Amino acid sequence: MVKTNYTFEGIDPEHTAKALGRNLDLSRKHCVEICREIQGMKLEGAKKFLDDVMEKKIHVPFRRFFLETGHRKGKGWKHGRYPFKASKKIKEIISHAEANADYKGLDVESLKIISAISSQGDSRFRRQPKGKWRGQIRQYTNVELVVGE
Repeated sequence: MVKTNYTFEGIDPEHTAKALGRNLDLSRKHCVEICREIQGMKLEGAKKFLDDVMEKKIHVPFRRFFLETGHRKGKGWKHGRYPFKASKKIKEIISHAEANADYKGLDVESLKIISAISSQGDSRFRRQPKGKWRGQIRQYTNVELVVGE
């Protein structure tokens, strides 16, 4: 089994819990924007935010990748989208981090997301059907969450 290295270092292992999603078939741009938005939130607030994004009540502000992104109603930054697939998967990773914290004996109600990082995963060549050697390179995404008291 491959040893997993986390990007975020210098944490107290007794008061934090981690969760990692590797090589997820998600848009890296969407994951970067969602991770930037949920960093520093409490776990319940982050889950509620992602639920509202999936129901299209609140948009995720696109501050870095905002070219050709339409304006949305609401307060704050106007450029945004509703990335359903990435929100659903990041919500799963948050629940994994919550379960890890509960296993360690941390107080789940007072947990905050200390670090939320999205980075480039593996790249694989996907062949087109009918045996043709044309294809595309599919890029995957890693998402890392660190929660603490």
